[in-house]
Amino acid sequence: MIQSIIRKTAKEQNSFKDMLIMIQCIRRRCKGCMSKQLEKQFQHYDKKQRGEIRMREIYQILDEFNMLPKTPEEQNEIAVVIERIDTDGSGTFDFKEFQDFFQRLHEQVTIMEREKDRQAALEEGFSDTQVAVLQRLFVSHRAGYTAKAVQMMVLHALQQLRTMPAFAAIEELKVRDFTRKA
Repeated sequence: MIQSIIRKTAKEQNSFKDMLIMIQCIRRRCKGCMSKQLEKQFQHYDKKQRGEIRMREIYQILDEFNMLPKTPEEQNEIAVVIERIDTDGSGTFDFKEFQDFFQRLHEQVTIMEREKDRQAALEEGFSDTQVAVLQRLFVSHRAGYTAKAVQMMVLHALQQLRTMPAFAAIEELKVRDFTRKA
């Protein structure tokens, strides 16, 4: 999905504004893909059919989607997202606010997970450049949205990495050991 949007909208050379437009298109598409599932959740918790749900219900939904914050940092990030989305300060979310909340939360969790992965790779001795390449490769090879990759996929991708200057000296055993730990 993301690659098709990029292929359709990207130019030979892209300005910052072009990139923002691509991100906006991707966000709209992601929101549309999740819309039916989120609408069912929203209606389930909007028992009085007022068109809004309370914060307490937001946490129940997060639990169902396995997105409850696990660390104090994640709790702070969720609080910030809630403040930004609840623009009217009502303490409730209408469906549009709920969609925005869920999308931003998902993005924030993804950013935090990638940063944890980056830190783990840096601790294993990979450079920032190598980490960026590995993350791009990982995202392009994973199936669906599982955020998991089988070791065989990683080892296959290692063959591609060997052709890149930043990875010429990386030992296969080091990568195997790192993937087992990850």
